[in-house]
Amino acid sequence: MISAWTLYWVLMLDNINGILAIGFSISLGISVVLGIISVITLDDRDYNDVRKRIAEIFKCYLLPIFFITSLIGVFLPNTNQMAMIYVIPKLSNSDFMKKMPSKLERLADKEVDNLLKNMEK
Repeated sequence: MISAWTLYWVLMLDNINGILAIGFSISLGISVVLGIISVITLDDRDYNDVRKRIAEIFKCYLLPIFFITSLIGVFLPNTNQMAMIYVIPKLSNSDFMKKMPSKLERLADKEVDNLLKNMEK
């Protein structure tokens, strides 16, 4: 049986994925801006400290955020996927579904027999 707490977190997975996507986008955007600033100041010797500070910010803050959000975002299922992860094993292991294939086989046999009879006419 699925508890209310589990159901809550399954339904929150899309929101968590959205927050991770926002964090990923922000860190990517800031990285691009810092990269552009570094390229613009490449010829100026006065901005050597600025480039070092940008590299430090990127290495210490943005790169870990970028890596963690992308890694979690890849492996975190959305709500529909998580529902399938819970439901499909329960359905496939239920007694109802174990009886179903024999009934489906009989139904398919009847329909094939009907089709063969209609083709002979």
